Amino acid sequence: MQVKSVFCVNFLLACVYSNSNLNCNSSESIPGLECSNENNTDSDEINTDVSLEHKDFLENISNITDTQSLRFATPCETPNLEITYCVEISKCPVLQNVRKSKKYAAYIEASRCGPKLENQNDFKVCCGRFNNFRNVSNSIDNSIFPKPCGVQKIIMRGRIYGGTTAALKEYPWMARILHKNSRGRKTYGCAGFLIHARIVVTAAHCIQTPTRKIRGEPYAVVLGEHDITTKIDCTPRNITCADPLQQSRISNVIVHPKYDENSTNHYNDIALIQVKKSFKFTDYVQPLCLHTSSDTTINKYYISGWGKTATEEASSVKLKLDLPPVDKAVCYDKLLTLNLEIDETQICAGGEDGKDSCTGDSGGPLMIRDNDSIHYAAGIVSYGIGCGLKNWPGIYTNVTSFVGWIKTEMLKMTLSDRQARILKKQQKKHEEKNERANL
Repeated sequence: MQVKSVFCVNFLLACVYSNSNLNCNSSESIPGLECSNENNTDSDEINTDVSLEHKDFLENISNITDTQSLRFATPCETPNLEITYCVEISKCPVLQNVRKSKKYAAYIEASRCGPKLENQNDFKVCCGRFNNFRNVSNSIDNSIFPKPCGVQKIIMRGRIYGGTTAALKEYPWMARILHKNSRGRKTYGCAGFLIHARIVVTAAHCIQTPTRKIRGEPYAVVLGEHDITTKIDCTPRNITCADPLQQSRISNVIVHPKYDENSTNHYNDIALIQVKKSFKFTDYVQPLCLHTSSDTTINKYYISGWGKTATEEASSVKLKLDLPPVDKAVCYDKLLTLNLEIDETQICAGGEDGKDSCTGDSGGPLMIRDNDSIHYAAGIVSYGIGCGLKNWPGIYTNVTSFVGWIKTEMLKMTLSDRQARILKKQQKKHEEKNERANL
């Protein structure tokens, strides 16, 4: 299957967006990214004739007067939760007009989106349409990510390599990526984890891999899985049974632009998967929080998946395992003996005999847990030396280093979805106008 994507001419002014379902029940949507509750069927292609009035689209999302400046602007989210663009404050009347007012100083500061060393006389801001500025004196809102997150409701604790069986409802954000090859054969590949009703995070090497020629491109994402051998997962004696699995077709895959599949160091090993149909949050399907702080003291990590066990090539049930953190300097010296290097965007963990994340766990989360039992993705399973070898830690992509990139890409998805809907609406008006003219 060819992965559907967004191809843009100057991105912000004309866009070809095909085969996407764009309607959403607003009562279920999460601010910052549009949800889709349509069935997993391809919609008609959108007419993207550049003669359509793009000015209408721009007026729908921003208060920017100089539309020429939008050609190279980046998308952003205002403290008011509007999706718009990052431009110089002089080109944003709604903020320029209140720039000298102390009353709105906090809002303007929260709206800044440019580099640290930019021109302080004309710094960049996320320019919205309205002047009903919300109070942002305490913090900048991050509601693009769903709340609550990282919460699990375990029914019964169960007794990955060296791991133990996870309980039903445990780690409900764990996803399995389904591939489909040119012959129509479907097989499961890597793991991933849900961070939004339509977004799953995985490792870039799970997408850009030599096996894709055989396995095929990513086709769909499955959540709510526990035991892959049963149609419905239940506790012993069938006291409690899980909901049916949720599956959604993939509409877009974004691999980090700096990931190099030929590099042995696997820097920037992260990718985002956008699905067509929103996953419904239940006790068995929940989003995972992202770890955003680099100052946290971590004593233990947690992993989960269906990877190798001590006796089998893969586990039929979801497993769990805890791993110790490994000092970065010690890890660096160890890997250097194999001509491998790690940087600040990677984490080392494990190195205990018989305990490791293995092949089938790639793309899954390396998690931490706070005092309230809220789970956060601190890393992404990337690579390791062997499996469960003593003194050889596994290497994980550091999620904290990529939170900014994740959020930017999610905002781009929002703009693409909204632009496509506006273009479709314009197309309909254009067609109705032609019909009336032909009467």
